[in-house]
Amino acid sequence: MNLYRKAIIFASILGALCSTTTLASAPPQPSIYDANYVIPKELINTHTVEAIRGAMNHLIDRATHFDVDALETIYHKDFHTTLINPDDTVITYNKDEFISHFRKQAEEGKNKLNSWAKWHDFNIIGDTAVSVLTRIHSGMNGQEMKLLCNIEFRFDDGRWQVIREQIFLRPLNQH
Repeated sequence: MNLYRKAIIFASILGALCSTTTLASAPPQPSIYDANYVIPKELINTHTVEAIRGAMNHLIDRATHFDVDALETIYHKDFHTTLINPDDTVITYNKDEFISHFRKQAEEGKNKLNSWAKWHDFNIIGDTAVSVLTRIHSGMNGQEMKLLCNIEFRFDDGRWQVIREQIFLRPLNQH
């Protein structure tokens, strides 16, 4: 075997060892479904699941702090939400009514809501997207409840905006 061929084989083996070592020592990257996932800034307002996760993080952060000014820009002008209570009663809100619901809680001095979320699914089709998640908080009816949420987005005016929320409220002990 000539010297050139030996050098190529050695370089190939060395390259394989280095890439294996690098891969093995690299920390695992969090999944979009992980609670501590951080959205890269360059993906905000793109048509990616990362952008939808970022929009959801922003919604949860601002809603749990009763930031009605931010909610004005987060919710689309055609926003509609449907709440289904444990007793199957249904309450619907348009954008103005839902923001008034948050404004009233802020004026009453309510504490920050629980921001916990468990992520189940993200899907994007063109300029629409959906996020499916479970939340726990007391902002809908004053009781700490499990909220099964289907949040729909529309990409409009250069950003993702919430156009529809379907929220099923359930007691914490109900699976």
